[in-house]
Amino acid sequence: MPKLQNRPPKYSKLKNYAVVYFHGKTHYLGIYGSPESRTAYARFVTESQSTPAPYLPKPDEGTSVTVSKLATAFLDRVQFYSTLSSVCPLLKNMDGSIEWTNR
Repeated sequence: MPKLQNRPPKYSKLKNYAVVYFHGKTHYLGIYGSPESRTAYARFVTESQSTPAPYLPKPDEGTSVTVSKLATAFLDRVQFYSTLSSVCPLLKNMDGSIEWTNR
């Protein structure tokens, strides 16, 4: 198992801007290398250490999906589109989009 590290987000360059990637979001700090962007980075690091990491809420009991429910939904969808394509042979795509073939 890898060692978990508690390090601050990296000060990065995106085109001509200083950015920080944190929890899947891009935060712009100003012009790369400027004193203002370095100050904004220091402020961001102190604020990010005091802010807890976002968490994923637990789904409600009524909306939870099990493997059997997912498999059943998939098989129902496959059966529907195979029936649809046998009824109307002009349909080409099985992914839900309708594309008419030129015959």
